[in-house]
Formats: sequence, structure tokens, C-alpha cells
Amino acid sequence: MRRRSNSLGSGRATRRATGTSLLRSGGVLLTALALAVGSAAVAVAAPRATAAVPDLAQNVDTFLGTQPGAADQGTGGGAGNNFPGADVPFGMVQWSPDTVSSQPGGYFYQDNRIMGFSMTHLSGAGCFTYQDIPFMPVVGQVTDSPATDPMHYISTFSHANESASPGFYGVTLDSGAKVELTTTQRTGSGRFTYPAGQPATLLVNASGSISGTTDANVTIGKNFISGWASSGMFCGAGDHYRVYFYAQFDQNFASVGTWHNGSVTPNNTTQNGGRPASPAVTKANAAQAKATVGAKATPNATTAPRSRRPPGRTCARSRFSLLRRVSERRPADGLDRRRHVRR
Repeated sequence: MRRRSNSLGSGRATRRATGTSLLRSGGVLLTALALAVGSAAVAVAAPRATAAVPDLAQNVDTFLGTQPGAADQGTGGGAGNNFPGADVPFGMVQWSPDTVSSQPGGYFYQDNRIMGFSMTHLSGAGCFTYQDIPFMPVVGQVTDSPATDPMHYISTFSHANESASPGFYGVTLDSGAKVELTTTQRTGSGRFTYPAGQPATLLVNASGSISGTTDANVTIGKNFISGWASSGMFCGAGDHYRVYFYAQFDQNFASVGTWHNGSVTPNNTTQNGGRPASPAVTKANAAQAKATVGAKATPNATTAPRSRRPPGRTCARSRFSLLRRVSERRPADGLDRRRHVRR
């Protein structure tokens, strides 16, 4: 299932610029070849100059709609419910940060705490949905279970250290970890940089969908993680979907493990189980499901400032593929099973 995106992808803009460069180089080579072969017999006309195409994507502010600009009219907090992360038009992956104080869309501009970078988002929904398979870099070891002590594994950040443009999102967390994300039509690429000399841990919450999961599965290899998650219940409805993922890294893991409810199990490489939605999300979805269908949309959501993309060096890269979604119905088992790996 593909979901339409309302953000303009700079990945597309980047490919356009790159493609233009390649075409120009190719044109030069082809013209030189024609002159060399036929210079004794024919004259080759000079190529016609073409007007430069403006890059309109540079005018897009991906933080629009991430902060309430008016009172809630029954559409989810008085904001546009947008996400600022990486996406392309009609793409299957929307890799974006999720703040602790969430709103539909996953990101609340006034909150300076990030709890993960999940793979799927929906702008303007008015209800909580998706936010499947969140990744979270942690500078340190996994001691207590993230299921019982989730606030131990979040990180604060400053908007001064955050950068976003169409098709790209990056932030340097206060923990010292740096995250850079981009996407294509069906995949996402991430770069996670950790402070030198510190433990570099990456939490992958396969059952972390914002509306809970009726079931989830994960398998950890030497340098990859794969699995799926079943979720749904959009706006309190009875819909269900299953999302599959495969993430490959550019270096092998130093150690792996999983956590399940209150237990952390080192060296475990496979796990199944679901997780119910939080009471706050369940309550919000139920209330919004009862909202008047003809409620007026909130105008003039506050615009948050844009920041520029900073340079950085690479520590590790991840390539994520979103395979497909299929409908399914499965009873919730109330379990919480999540995974972690450490490089």
C-alpha cells in the first residue's frame, strides 16, 4: 500500500541536479566525438543554450504544521499534524523523528525530547497512526529494559542543531549522537555518528508503532535486522496492516540482544510479540474518532524556523527497505518485545 505524501522530496531535487550534471558531461563528450569523426566532412552546429530550471524545493519549510497555531477544532491539537523528516512524493518511507510529547504526525516542535526515528508517518491525519519501526541511537549500554524505563533512552536536542529540507533530516542529539536521514521511493538511508570512545548502541523497536502492535517479529544478523509489525486502529477504527522491513548496515555488530517487557536478553537474535498502545494514544484516538466530520481545518499553523544542513563525518550507515503492507486481523497479546544492537 502506498500512501501519498504532501512533502516535496529534496532527494528528487538532488537527483535532478545530479542528472543535469551527468547529461551536460555526456553532451560534451558526444559533441567532441562527433567533431572528431566528422570534422573533415561536416560542420556541427553549436548546442542551443537552455534556461536554467529553478530549484523550487529550496523554498519548502518542512517544519510547517509541527506546532499548534490556533485552538483545536477537533482535528488534533490545532496544528497541521505534519512531520519534518525525510520523504519523497508518493514514497513508502517517511523517516522522521518522534518527540515524547507527540501529536498526530509524530513531531511536536515545542518538545526538545526525541524518543526515536520511525519509518512511517502521515501528515495532516488528525489521529495517531503509523510511526512504525523506530530507530534510536544511544550513547551507552542497555542496562534496564526500555519497556520499563523508556525515559532513560530518550535524548534531548536543540533546534539549533537540527536541519531539515525536502528529502533530508538531520540532528545532533545532546547525547552526542548525530543522525542523518534521507529516502527514495521505497527505501531510506541513515547515517549514525557516535562520540569517539563511547559505547555506540542502536535500539530498534519493532513493536513500537504509535497505535500499538497486535504482533511483531525481528531477526538480527551480523550486519542486518529484518522483521515486520502488525498495527492499525486508525482513529479508533478496526483497520489493520502489516509492514515489513529490512535494514542493512555498513559494518558488523559488536554485540546484539533483545528486551521483552522487563527483561534484557544479551545475544538473543530473534523475537516475536506485540505491544498495546499507550492509554494516552488510545484515549486521543477515541476522542478524535467522535469529532464532527465537518470540523473546520485549523488555518495559519505557526511556522518554525528552518536550519541549514551541517557537514559531518560518518560512523555508520544504515539502508532501510520498506517492502509491503497487507491486511490482517490478529488479537493483541499485550506483550512488549523490542530489540537492540550495539556496534
